[in-house]
Amino acid sequence: MITDINLLSSLGGIVPGKISSEEFADTTKVSTNSAINMMEWWHQRGVGDVCDDCNYVYNTGSRLEAGIILIQRGISIRDVTTYLDWRDFEGLTGCILESEGFDVQYNLMMKSPRSEIDVVGIKMNTALLIDCKHWRRDVPYTVATKQTLRAEQWTTLHKMTAVPVIVTIHQERFTMHDVPIIPISKFRSFTEDFFGNIEHIKSIK
Repeated sequence: MITDINLLSSLGGIVPGKISSEEFADTTKVSTNSAINMMEWWHQRGVGDVCDDCNYVYNTGSRLEAGIILIQRGISIRDVTTYLDWRDFEGLTGCILESEGFDVQYNLMMKSPRSEIDVVGIKMNTALLIDCKHWRRDVPYTVATKQTLRAEQWTTLHKMTAVPVIVTIHQERFTMHDVPIIPISKFRSFTEDFFGNIEHIKSIK
């Protein structure tokens, strides 16, 4: 039987690339048979693709996808986020944007003033400027204001409409100072409906 504790520790074995059951077992400190069972458990829930016998392939967003499944299963956000870092969020966010036809850039730096945007998705001369956060607590009020300032800076530099967005692991969608705060679990539906709803979303022009 696979327990929640087993599944939580298995997040450490979900890394980008081709992973054998032996490598998964070594990383998560379980037997090879247990590793095979856990990798298949994740595969049945859409995390990881079968490569060949007892080998699976994970992408840059697989660990975060697995973490969301565990949160929905009832495991605390605090426990899940101990296994996640900013690369997990950026990777999955970028993959979703690319699947919706956006051109994607990561960790884009701007000068005067110096600032950084985690993920930029560009489509139809509109830029989605994403700040990826995996807070364990409430979202700070200053985050939305800072992302709006980055969007204003981007628009000045690139002469392009910019939409500031915060993506987080929390499961509730809301707005803060008119900036959408989107759970990563709902980000795909947000991008799918984005241009149909853009008149209702804060844009910097």
